[in-house]
Amino acid sequence: MTQVGKAGLPIPPRTEALAFGRASEDARVDRTFEGLSLAGIPLPDGTAVDVEVFGTLKSLLVSPPGSLVLAAISRQSFRQKERKYRDILRAFVEYAVLVAAGQAGGTEFQVVRAAASSRDEKGSNEVYRFRPWGQRDAADYLSTLAGEMLRGSHDDLFPYEAVMPQLLGKGDFEDAVEDLLANPRSASFTYGPIAGAESRPLPAPQEVARRIKVRFGPLTTIVIPPGGKWK
Repeated sequence: MTQVGKAGLPIPPRTEALAFGRASEDARVDRTFEGLSLAGIPLPDGTAVDVEVFGTLKSLLVSPPGSLVLAAISRQSFRQKERKYRDILRAFVEYAVLVAAGQAGGTEFQVVRAAASSRDEKGSNEVYRFRPWGQRDAADYLSTLAGEMLRGSHDDLFPYEAVMPQLLGKGDFEDAVEDLLANPRSASFTYGPIAGAESRPLPAPQEVARRIKVRFGPLTTIVIPPGGKWK
Protein backbone atom coordinates (compact mmCIF):
# COMPACT_ATOMS: atom_id res chain seq x y z
CA MET A 1 0.00 0.00 0.00
CA THR A 2 2.99 2.32 0.52
CA GLN A 3 3.85 2.07 -3.15
CA VAL A 4 0.24 2.76 -4.16
CA GLY A 5 0.20 5.83 -1.94
CA LYS A 6 3.47 7.16 -3.40
CA ALA A 7 1.98 6.79 -6.85
CA GLY A 8 -0.95 9.02 -5.88
CA LEU A 9 -3.68 6.37 -5.99
CA PRO A 10 -6.50 5.99 -3.43
CA ILE A 11 -5.74 3.69 -0.51
CA PRO A 12 -6.85 0.99 -0.50
CA PRO A 13 -7.72 0.53 -4.19
CA ARG A 14 -10.71 -1.72 -4.74
CA THR A 15 -9.28 -4.92 -6.21
CA GLU A 16 -10.14 -8.60 -6.50
CA ALA A 17 -8.41 -11.86 -7.42
CA LEU A 18 -9.80 -14.44 -9.84
CA ALA A 19 -8.86 -18.12 -10.06
CA PHE A 20 -9.11 -20.06 -13.31
CA GLY A 21 -9.28 -23.83 -13.09
CA ARG A 22 -6.66 -25.59 -10.96
CA ALA A 23 -5.45 -22.62 -8.97
CA SER A 24 -3.42 -23.23 -5.83
CA GLU A 25 -5.55 -24.43 -2.92
CA ASP A 26 -4.10 -21.80 -0.60
CA ALA A 27 -4.64 -18.94 -3.07
CA ARG A 28 -6.88 -16.19 -1.71
CA VAL A 29 -9.41 -15.42 -4.41
CA ASP A 30 -12.73 -13.60 -4.64
CA ARG A 31 -14.16 -15.52 -7.61
CA THR A 32 -13.41 -18.84 -9.30
CA PHE A 33 -14.03 -19.91 -12.89
CA GLU A 34 -13.35 -22.96 -15.01
CA GLY A 35 -9.95 -23.23 -16.68
CA LEU A 36 -9.57 -21.95 -20.23
CA SER A 37 -9.22 -24.72 -22.83
CA LEU A 38 -7.33 -24.13 -26.09
CA ALA A 39 -7.96 -26.97 -28.51
CA GLY A 40 -5.87 -28.27 -31.38
CA ILE A 41 -2.52 -26.54 -30.78
CA PRO A 42 -0.21 -27.81 -33.58
CA LEU A 43 3.13 -29.45 -32.73
CA PRO A 44 6.24 -29.54 -34.93
CA ASP A 45 5.70 -33.25 -35.70
CA GLY A 46 2.32 -32.52 -37.29
CA THR A 47 0.18 -33.68 -34.37
CA ALA A 48 -1.91 -31.41 -32.15
CA VAL A 49 -2.61 -31.12 -28.43
CA ASP A 50 -5.14 -29.37 -26.21
CA VAL A 51 -3.79 -26.83 -23.74
CA GLU A 52 -5.43 -25.79 -20.47
CA VAL A 53 -4.78 -22.31 -19.06
CA PHE A 54 -5.20 -22.09 -15.30
CA GLY A 55 -3.94 -20.05 -12.39
CA THR A 56 -4.70 -16.89 -10.44
CA LEU A 57 -5.05 -13.31 -11.64
CA LYS A 58 -4.46 -10.85 -8.83
CA SER A 59 -4.88 -7.11 -8.34
CA LEU A 60 -7.77 -6.73 -10.76
CA LEU A 61 -9.51 -3.38 -10.38
CA VAL A 62 -13.25 -3.66 -9.78
CA SER A 63 -14.55 -0.31 -10.97
CA PRO A 64 -13.79 0.71 -13.61
CA PRO A 65 -12.65 -2.76 -14.74
CA GLY A 66 -8.93 -3.08 -15.12
CA SER A 67 -5.69 -4.22 -13.56
CA LEU A 68 -3.25 -2.70 -11.09
CA VAL A 69 0.46 -3.16 -11.85
CA LEU A 70 3.00 -2.27 -9.17
CA ALA A 71 6.44 -1.36 -10.47
CA ALA A 72 9.67 -0.51 -8.69
CA ILE A 73 11.82 2.35 -9.97
CA SER A 74 15.57 1.82 -9.76
CA ARG A 75 18.01 4.65 -10.37
CA GLN A 76 20.55 2.09 -11.57
CA SER A 77 18.30 0.57 -14.21
CA PHE A 78 18.81 0.98 -17.94
CA ARG A 79 15.99 1.93 -20.27
CA GLN A 80 13.16 2.44 -17.81
CA LYS A 81 10.83 2.71 -20.80
CA GLU A 82 11.49 -0.89 -21.85
CA ARG A 83 10.91 -2.06 -18.27
CA LYS A 84 7.62 -0.17 -18.27
CA TYR A 85 6.48 -1.80 -21.50
CA ARG A 86 7.35 -5.19 -20.03
CA ASP A 87 4.95 -4.51 -17.15
CA ILE A 88 2.21 -3.62 -19.61
CA LEU A 89 2.87 -6.78 -21.63
CA ARG A 90 2.13 -8.89 -18.56
CA ALA A 91 -1.16 -7.06 -18.04
CA PHE A 92 -1.95 -7.49 -21.75
CA VAL A 93 -1.61 -11.28 -21.53
CA GLU A 94 -3.83 -11.29 -18.44
CA TYR A 95 -6.39 -9.26 -20.39
CA ALA A 96 -6.26 -11.80 -23.22
CA VAL A 97 -7.02 -14.58 -20.72
CA LEU A 98 -9.91 -12.65 -19.20
CA VAL A 99 -11.41 -11.88 -22.61
CA ALA A 100 -11.00 -15.43 -23.91
CA ALA A 101 -12.69 -16.73 -20.76
CA GLY A 102 -15.61 -14.33 -21.18
CA GLN A 103 -14.72 -12.25 -18.12
CA ALA A 104 -13.76 -9.03 -19.94
CA GLY A 105 -13.65 -7.49 -23.39
CA GLY A 106 -17.14 -6.09 -23.83
CA THR A 107 -16.14 -2.69 -22.47
CA GLU A 108 -12.89 -0.80 -22.29
CA PHE A 109 -10.38 -2.16 -19.79
CA GLN A 110 -7.71 -0.04 -18.11
CA VAL A 111 -4.36 -0.84 -16.57
CA VAL A 112 -2.95 1.46 -13.91
CA ARG A 113 0.83 1.20 -13.54
CA ALA A 114 1.84 2.52 -10.14
CA ALA A 115 5.58 3.13 -9.96
CA ALA A 116 7.63 4.13 -6.94
CA SER A 117 11.21 3.78 -5.74
CA SER A 118 12.32 2.10 -2.53
CA ARG A 119 13.45 5.49 -1.24
CA ASP A 120 11.20 8.01 0.40
CA GLU A 121 10.31 9.68 -2.87
CA LYS A 122 7.07 10.44 -4.64
CA GLY A 123 6.08 7.96 -7.33
CA SER A 124 3.75 8.25 -10.30
CA ASN A 125 0.95 6.40 -12.03
CA GLU A 126 0.02 5.97 -15.68
CA VAL A 127 -3.21 4.67 -17.15
CA TYR A 128 -3.14 2.43 -20.22
CA ARG A 129 -6.52 1.80 -21.85
CA PHE A 130 -7.21 -1.53 -23.56
CA ARG A 131 -9.68 -1.53 -26.43
CA PRO A 132 -12.62 -3.97 -26.42
CA TRP A 133 -11.49 -7.32 -27.83
CA GLY A 134 -13.54 -10.17 -29.28
CA GLN A 135 -13.55 -13.41 -27.29
CA ARG A 136 -12.68 -15.55 -30.32
CA ASP A 137 -9.83 -13.23 -31.34
CA ALA A 138 -8.35 -13.29 -27.83
CA ALA A 139 -8.59 -17.09 -27.69
CA ASP A 140 -6.92 -17.37 -31.10
CA TYR A 141 -4.10 -15.12 -29.89
CA LEU A 142 -3.54 -17.31 -26.81
CA SER A 143 -3.58 -20.39 -29.02
CA THR A 144 -0.88 -18.75 -31.14
CA LEU A 145 1.24 -18.08 -28.05
CA ALA A 146 0.80 -21.69 -26.89
CA GLY A 147 1.85 -22.89 -30.32
CA GLU A 148 4.95 -20.71 -30.18
CA MET A 149 5.90 -22.21 -26.81
CA LEU A 150 5.50 -25.73 -28.20
CA ARG A 151 7.36 -25.16 -31.48
CA GLY A 152 10.49 -26.91 -30.22
CA SER A 153 13.82 -25.81 -28.82
CA HIS A 154 14.12 -22.22 -27.59
CA ASP A 155 17.89 -21.95 -27.40
CA ASP A 156 18.42 -18.45 -28.75
CA LEU A 157 18.24 -15.00 -27.17
CA PHE A 158 15.04 -13.05 -27.85
CA PRO A 159 14.61 -10.53 -24.99
CA TYR A 160 11.44 -8.48 -24.88
CA GLU A 161 13.39 -5.33 -24.03
CA ALA A 162 14.94 -5.53 -27.51
CA VAL A 163 11.60 -6.35 -29.15
CA MET A 164 9.76 -3.19 -28.13
CA PRO A 165 11.93 -0.79 -30.19
CA GLN A 166 11.33 -3.04 -33.20
CA LEU A 167 7.61 -3.07 -32.55
CA LEU A 168 7.63 0.72 -32.60
CA GLY A 169 9.79 0.87 -35.72
CA LYS A 170 12.81 2.26 -33.90
CA GLY A 171 16.36 0.97 -33.91
CA ASP A 172 17.87 -2.43 -34.66
CA PHE A 173 17.23 -5.66 -32.75
CA GLU A 174 20.87 -6.70 -32.62
CA ASP A 175 21.99 -3.25 -31.45
CA ALA A 176 19.31 -3.29 -28.73
CA VAL A 177 20.54 -6.69 -27.49
CA GLU A 178 24.11 -5.39 -27.36
CA ASP A 179 22.93 -2.47 -25.23
CA LEU A 180 21.19 -4.89 -22.88
CA LEU A 181 24.29 -7.07 -22.60
CA ALA A 182 26.28 -3.98 -21.65
CA ASN A 183 23.66 -3.02 -19.03
CA PRO A 184 22.46 -6.37 -17.63
CA ARG A 185 20.58 -4.91 -14.66
CA SER A 186 17.64 -4.15 -16.92
CA ALA A 187 17.67 -7.37 -18.94
CA SER A 188 15.09 -10.00 -18.03
CA PHE A 189 17.32 -12.80 -19.35
CA THR A 190 19.78 -12.31 -16.46
CA TYR A 191 17.17 -13.72 -14.05
CA GLY A 192 15.54 -17.11 -13.90
CA PRO A 193 16.51 -20.79 -14.13
CA ILE A 194 18.47 -20.68 -17.41
CA ALA A 195 22.17 -20.03 -16.86
CA GLY A 196 24.30 -18.29 -19.45
CA ALA A 197 21.40 -16.93 -21.50
CA GLU A 198 23.53 -13.97 -22.54
CA SER A 199 25.87 -16.30 -24.47
CA ARG A 200 23.12 -17.76 -26.67
CA PRO A 201 22.89 -16.84 -30.37
CA LEU A 202 20.34 -14.38 -31.75
CA PRO A 203 17.55 -15.52 -34.07
CA ALA A 204 17.99 -14.81 -37.76
CA PRO A 205 16.52 -11.42 -38.83
CA GLN A 206 13.60 -13.04 -40.66
CA GLU A 207 12.80 -15.11 -37.58
CA VAL A 208 12.92 -11.98 -35.39
CA ALA A 209 10.38 -10.33 -37.71
CA ARG A 210 8.14 -13.41 -37.69
CA ARG A 211 8.12 -13.71 -33.90
CA ILE A 212 7.37 -10.04 -33.40
CA LYS A 213 4.43 -10.25 -35.79
CA VAL A 214 2.79 -13.37 -34.35
CA ARG A 215 3.61 -12.90 -30.66
CA PHE A 216 3.21 -9.15 -30.28
CA GLY A 217 1.02 -8.14 -33.22
CA PRO A 218 -2.13 -7.18 -31.26
CA LEU A 219 -0.29 -5.30 -28.52
CA THR A 220 0.01 -1.87 -30.10
CA THR A 221 -3.49 -2.00 -31.60
CA ILE A 222 -5.33 -3.13 -28.46
CA VAL A 223 -3.36 -1.08 -25.92
CA ILE A 224 -3.73 2.72 -25.88
CA PRO A 225 -0.84 4.30 -23.89
CA PRO A 226 -1.09 7.57 -21.95
CA GLY A 227 -1.49 10.39 -24.44
CA GLY A 228 -2.79 7.97 -27.07
CA LYS A 229 0.53 7.34 -28.79
CA TRP A 230 3.34 4.83 -28.33
CA LYS A 231 6.73 6.53 -27.97
